[in-house]
Amino acid sequence: MTEQFPQKSRKRRILDALHLLISHHDPPYMHRTWSISFRSHTLHICARCSALLVGIILAIYIHTFLLLIPMNPITFLGAFILSLPAVIDWTTQTLLIRESRNPVRALTGFLLGYAVGFVLSSLNLLYYLLVVILYSGYTLGFGALAPRIIRWRKQRHAMREPNPPPLQFSTDSENGNETERDETENF
Repeated sequence: MTEQFPQKSRKRRILDALHLLISHHDPPYMHRTWSISFRSHTLHICARCSALLVGIILAIYIHTFLLLIPMNPITFLGAFILSLPAVIDWTTQTLLIRESRNPVRALTGFLLGYAVGFVLSSLNLLYYLLVVILYSGYTLGFGALAPRIIRWRKQRHAMREPNPPPLQFSTDSENGNETERDETENF
């Protein structure tokens, strides 16, 4: 039995895994990444995820060493509200409502990261589990519905395609007379 897919070298598998961790975008979606070039190599880093990591690290540092804010329902609600722009941006982009730009992805990713870092720095397991449950439920529910919504949007868009243009007047180039095409004319 012949293999349908050729075996990848170890180096290729490592590079593919690294690409998945850092960029995780296929070539048509590389515009959603920051490109860093050095020597003859280009590294693509996901704009939203890189800003998310910066937000997590900054929030943990600030709320652990500089600004001790206790976690309570009000501060948790504030952290939850900080994360909503990323959820809205990702949802509208996934549903093909609009295409987000890298600065918007980076800003919303940073806000989400800051909110997650704030919750993590509180070391309160209850709030951390609540975040995990909320976003896991959203992701699973949205993941189940998104393909249907996208298919529905594409069908709706296809139904709105304009009709072919009506028959037009044409000019006879030899004698300069305008002639109207007969709609019953055979083509």
